Amino acid sequence: YMASGADGHVFQQSLGEGGHGYALCLSCGRAESMLNANDAPKSMEAHYPPRPGKADRDSQNQRLICPGSTALMKNVTLGALARTDVFEMVLRKPQNGEYLPDSTEEGRIVAMTLAVALRQALAGVLGISAAELGYAVRPVRLEDGQSVLAVQLYDVIS
Repeated sequence: YMASGADGHVFQQSLGEGGHGYALCLSCGRAESMLNANDAPKSMEAHYPPRPGKADRDSQNQRLICPGSTALMKNVTLGALARTDVFEMVLRKPQNGEYLPDSTEEGRIVAMTLAVALRQALAGVLGISAAELGYAVRPVRLEDGQSVLAVQLYDVIS
């Protein structure tokens, strides 16, 4: 199947480099990838705010360590929702008509390769840079309960 729309929702999330989320300072907003499920990076222990203001300096104009260094929120997943033009397609293998399965690495590789190729082709047709289009692969559950892969393209500019 295919679906498209000019008012679609694209949600992007990040679990950090190791998949354990981020250590987030609620005082200054600084975030770093968690090393594991329990330990924040050493760089967050006594850190400086990423965008210091006048209140972040002492009387000698030296930067002060962020007061939130000792109270970090751990394992935070960062995400954002955007409204934009979207396109989604579920593909079948031409050899046998089977959907690309969500359960295999081969299915994911094929789906991601097709997403990148479709993005490049669409950018060429529209006369825009491929960087203006995002792409993703996500699992979709069919009516029969089968989990297959959908290829998605979306506008990152609007």
